[in-house]
Amino acid sequence: MLQFINSAQGRELAFLGTSCPDHFIRTKIRPLFVPWPADAGIAELKAQIAVSLDEYRDQYRAYYHSFATPDSPALRDPSPSVVLIPGLGIFSFGKNKTEARIVGEFLHQCHPRH
Repeated sequence: MLQFINSAQGRELAFLGTSCPDHFIRTKIRPLFVPWPADAGIAELKAQIAVSLDEYRDQYRAYYHSFATPDSPALRDPSPSVVLIPGLGIFSFGKNKTEARIVGEFLHQCHPRH
């Protein structure tokens, strides 16, 4: 996964999201990709996480509302279930340890390996 995340096309490929409905349920529309240059420090990473997280949540809400119908289920938590950070790796989240592990496994299945 680090090779994928660190690749020149990592961000663009991550933004493609998943095409499989089963994976979509676990990994949402796409992972959150946090740009972090190799020469940046921890303070810059923390700031970029905050900015990227706000953007992701806004985009997720907009995506949901663009397709929602009156009988659609309620908006889920707009936070990402997968976060990709160059140089660090993949972080997956869930209600518990098992769900977080499964989310990570789904991501491995739906993104190409370089």
